[in-house]
Amino acid sequence: MTHLPIGSKLSNNCKADILLDPKHRSLNLFVNKRITGWWPLIAPLKVGEIRDTTLLGGKVEAEFTLLTAEEAEKNPVGKGREGPQPLDEPNRPKTSFQWFTSPWKTFRYIVWRNFKWSIIIGIIIFIFVVCFLLILWSLPGELVRQITSHVFKTNTGKK
Repeated sequence: MTHLPIGSKLSNNCKADILLDPKHRSLNLFVNKRITGWWPLIAPLKVGEIRDTTLLGGKVEAEFTLLTAEEAEKNPVGKGREGPQPLDEPNRPKTSFQWFTSPWKTFRYIVWRNFKWSIIIGIIIFIFVVCFLLILWSLPGELVRQITSHVFKTNTGKK
């Protein structure tokens, strides 16, 4: 408890090195009294199996709190006693499926916030592609019109 490795804040960063690396940061639980994080569970290797790296067997999210004797008697936990203090009930609105009935709000608050620049760039690219296709579509007809008008002007000038 005097050299408890500090767990990672996110489960994605939880690696076996937390427990195996002696240079990893640790803390004294007698000084800090409380620690929260993710710690790795290292899977045991089979007999005769040789590996250069350890196998990460899982991850556990835990919170450790060091209490005084008075605090422990005041809030006991363990076998046959009450569990730890639960979190407060979340304040959920009764209309949690509002996104289904109002798709514009879904687009505005979920899609637009996360993909605003992708949508804007996509619209600009779409406009350029449409303009380019219109130019390609009308270019042969315009060339033929210009050539025929030039030919008729030169022919009418000779007569």
